[in-house]
Amino acid sequence: MNKESGQLLDQGYCLLTPTTRLSRALQHQYALEQADQGRLAWQTPDILPWQGWLQRCWKEFVFTRQLDRVLLSTPQQLYLWSDIINRSPYGRRLLNRSQTARLAMQSWQLCHEWLIPIFPEGVYVHDDAHAFRLWSEEYRKICEQRDWVDQAGLATLLSMQHEFIPGPEKLALVGFDQLTPQQCQLLQRLAEQGCEIREVPLEQSNIETRAFAFRDNRTELYTAASWARTRLEENPGQRIGIVVNKLANLAHEIKNVFEDVLHPGTILDNAGMQSSCFSVSLGRPLSAFPMIVEALRILSLGRCSLELEEFSRLLRSPFIKASMQEGQCRAKFDAAIRKSCEAYVSRQQLQTLIERGKLSPDIVPAIFLETYLACGRLFANTDSRQSPSRWVQFFTQILELFAWPGERSLDSDEYQTLLEWQSSLDNLARLDLVSKDMTYQDALGQLRSLLASERFQPETREASIQILGINGAAGMQFDHLWIMNLHDNAWPGQEVPNAFIPIALQRDVGLPAASPGNFLVHASMLLKRLISSSPEVVLSYPEMEKDQVYQPSALIRQYLSGTSPDIPVFKSYANHLLGSKSIETLPDDQVRAIPEGVRLSGGTAIFKDQAACPFRAFARHRLATEGLKSPDIGLDALERGSIAHAVVEQFWRETGSLENLLQLTATQLEQVVDAVVKRIVKRYQQQLPFTFTDRFTDIECNRLKLLLVELAELEKKRQAFTVSECELKHIFMINDIEIITRIDRVDQLKDGRLVVIDYKTGSIVPNASAWLGERPDEPQLPLYAINSDGDVAAVAFLKLRRGEIKFSGLSDDENVLPGIKSINGSKLARESVKDWPDLLIQWRTMLDSLAGDFRHGIARVDPKDNTTCTRIRCDLHSFCRIYEKQKDSITDGEKE
Repeated sequence: MNKESGQLLDQGYCLLTPTTRLSRALQHQYALEQADQGRLAWQTPDILPWQGWLQRCWKEFVFTRQLDRVLLSTPQQLYLWSDIINRSPYGRRLLNRSQTARLAMQSWQLCHEWLIPIFPEGVYVHDDAHAFRLWSEEYRKICEQRDWVDQAGLATLLSMQHEFIPGPEKLALVGFDQLTPQQCQLLQRLAEQGCEIREVPLEQSNIETRAFAFRDNRTELYTAASWARTRLEENPGQRIGIVVNKLANLAHEIKNVFEDVLHPGTILDNAGMQSSCFSVSLGRPLSAFPMIVEALRILSLGRCSLELEEFSRLLRSPFIKASMQEGQCRAKFDAAIRKSCEAYVSRQQLQTLIERGKLSPDIVPAIFLETYLACGRLFANTDSRQSPSRWVQFFTQILELFAWPGERSLDSDEYQTLLEWQSSLDNLARLDLVSKDMTYQDALGQLRSLLASERFQPETREASIQILGINGAAGMQFDHLWIMNLHDNAWPGQEVPNAFIPIALQRDVGLPAASPGNFLVHASMLLKRLISSSPEVVLSYPEMEKDQVYQPSALIRQYLSGTSPDIPVFKSYANHLLGSKSIETLPDDQVRAIPEGVRLSGGTAIFKDQAACPFRAFARHRLATEGLKSPDIGLDALERGSIAHAVVEQFWRETGSLENLLQLTATQLEQVVDAVVKRIVKRYQQQLPFTFTDRFTDIECNRLKLLLVELAELEKKRQAFTVSECELKHIFMINDIEIITRIDRVDQLKDGRLVVIDYKTGSIVPNASAWLGERPDEPQLPLYAINSDGDVAAVAFLKLRRGEIKFSGLSDDENVLPGIKSINGSKLARESVKDWPDLLIQWRTMLDSLAGDFRHGIARVDPKDNTTCTRIRCDLHSFCRIYEKQKDSITDGEKE
C-alpha cells in the first residue's frame, strides 16, 4: 500500500477499488503495516470494490428513506431475462437460450455503464439488436411494475437522489484504469452535493524493463518459475507478480510447473500445498469442485435411472455416508454391476439382480443400498411442482440422507466450498420472488446454472508469488513482475464487439471492443500501467507452440533484449532424480513357479492368454486381475454374440439332428424358429430392460430369425449328423492344470466320428492358422480334440453373421463339412503337418508347453505380434506398461 492510501484511510476516507482482489490485497497490506507498528488491534479499514460499495449505498438509502424496494440479485435478474426470452417469438428460434439470456443481461449492463440509450431513432438496428430492444423494454416494464431495482441501473438511480450522500462523505479511488460514464456521473453528483473525492495515483516505480523470447510456452513457464524462486530466495518478504496473458488457457500447466519448481516435495506429500508460496488467481466454476459434483450427482437420483458411470462414481464417492466403512465392498459391487447391468442403472434393476442371486450378498453394500432405496421413496412422496425455496429444502433433505459431504473432517478449501454451496442454495430460494412453481428437474437445472456461473476460489494465506491475469492485476504493486505470453497472436489480441448493441453506438461512446484502434489504445494503457507497477519488469513471449510460429507483440518490441536472460533454470524433480544415479534394471520376465502338487483350475483362456502374452496369463489367472467393464448403449459385441449362441443352441436342442431338420416343412421351420427366438429374447428382455425396448426387441427378433433360417439352409447341405452336445461342460487335466471348458457344439456323424464346432459372431473369423504353431490364437478346439474319448473327424469355426454364414476349419477327410478341405488338401496344414494324427500330436505338445510355461511362472510382457493387444482388446496396459517399454526401445534405438 502506498503512503497516500494509508494516510487517506487514517483521515476517514473509504477506498474504492475496481476489483475484489485489489480490495483484499490493500486490506492485507494495511494489516501488515499496523502489525509492523506494534499494534495488536486496529479498526478494519474501509476498503471496498465498486460494486460492493454501491450495494452498501443502496442499503443505507433504503434504510434512511424507509423504502420497501427490492434490489434484484444477479440470479434473479438472469431468471427474468431467461423467462422473457423463452416467451418471446425470437426465443423460440434460439438453440441456446440460457447463453443468450446471459449475453442479453451483459449487454443491458454495458448499456447502463456507458450510458448507451436503447436504441434511438436513426440508428441502424439489426435483427439481434431489435430482439434485444424488445426484451429490454419487457424487462424494464416488469421491474417498474413490481418496484424492483436492477443492479445495472443502481449507480444511475443513486445519482438521481438529491441530498443523499452515503457515509463516509470522503471517497478515494485506487487502481481504476478507466472510469465508465455511469461511474463518472455518480461521482460528479456526489461531488456536487459535498462529497470529497480523491483519485490516488499509482506509484511510478519502474526502473528496469526487459523483454525475452523463449522456445515455447513450457520453457517460458519454467524460466519464469525459476526467476520467481531466485527472487524469493534473495528476499522472502518481497511481493512477486507473474501476470499471464490468457491465464485461463495456461492455468493447469502453470500450476504444475510452479509446483515442480517451488514445491517439488508435493509429488510425495500433497498436504504441503496448504502452505504454498504461490497462488493462481483464477477461480473455477463452483460446479467443477469435486464436493459439488457429488452433490449434483446425488440430486440426479430423481430420475428413474442413472448412467452407470455416474452411479459408479457416486457409489465410490468419499463424500457420502459410510464411504470408509463400506469402501472395499462398494468397489467390488461396482465391478460386479458393470458385468450385470446396462449403460443405465435403476433401483428396480438392482433389487432384481440381488433377489435373483446375480450379485453375491458378500459384496452388496447394505448401508449404501438402503440409502439409495430410501432416496427413491422420498422422491415418490414429493409434490411434482413446488416453489424454488421448497425444492431447496428437499435438496437439503436428500443430501442429509446421504450424509453429504461425508463423515470425515473437511479441510479449509472444502469448508469454504460448502459455504459457497449454501450461498448458491440461498440464491435459488430467492428465485421465489421472480418465478412460479417449477418441477424438480427445472429446479435442479436452475441450481446447475447458478453453480456453473459462480466462479469460486478458496481463500488462502496471502502468498509471496501472485499469478494473475491481465485484468486481475489492476492496481496491484509488486517488487518484481514478470508479464508473459505476449506474442503477436495473443496481445493485444482480438476483442469481439457486443452482438446486441449496434456497432455505431459502441464506437460513439468509445467502447474498447468497438474497433481495433480502440482496443489497441486500451491494451497499450494496460501494459503501461503494469510496467509502472514494479521496479523490475520482465516481458516474454514463446516463439513457437505446436505448429504455430509467433512474433513478439508490437507493444513489447522496444523492450526486447538481444541477449538471453541470465536466469538459472531449476531442474524438475523428475529430472533431478533421473540425473542423480544410474538407473538399475531388474529383469521381471519370470515370477514364482506354482509349487509341485498344487493344482490350478481355470478355463481355456489360460492357454489362449499364455499364447497371446505370458504376462496377461499371469495377471488374469494368478493375480485375478481384469479391467472394469464399461457397458455400451445397446448390445455390445459380447452380448450380441451371447444371444446368437443361445438361439442356435436352443434351435438344435429343438431339432436334434439333420434328419429332423430336413423333415420340417417351411411353415414348421418358421414356427420352430419363431418359438426359439421369442423364448431366448424374452430371457434377455428381463436381464436388459433398458436395451430391449419394444422397437429394439422387434428388430433383434427379426435379425435372429433370419440368421437361423440362413443357418438351417447351410446345415442341410451336410452329410447326416446328430447333435450330441450343446454347451456341455468338460473337465480336462493338462500338466496338473484342471481345465474347465464348454464346447459350443459337438456333432456325431453317421460313422460315429465327431465334428467339434465353435461359433464366432465377429466380422473376422479365424482360419486354420489359429490352431497351428507354438502360440495358437484359439486353443479351445485342439484342447477338446486331444482329450475327447471319441474319434474327432473335424474342428471348425461356424461364422454366425447374416449373409456370411460358413464353416472354416480342418478335417480328417473331404466332405465332412461344406467348404472345408481335408488336412491333406489344406495349404496351411501341409506346410507344418503331415496328417491328422500328426496334427493331434503337435497340439498335445503345444498345449503341454503352454501349461508348463504357465506353471513355471513365465510372465514376459511379450505380445505374440504387433496387433495382439488391440485384437484381443487387452485392458492391462497400465499394469504391464507395454507402451513405456516400447517407448524405451525406440529411444534406445535412436541413441544407437
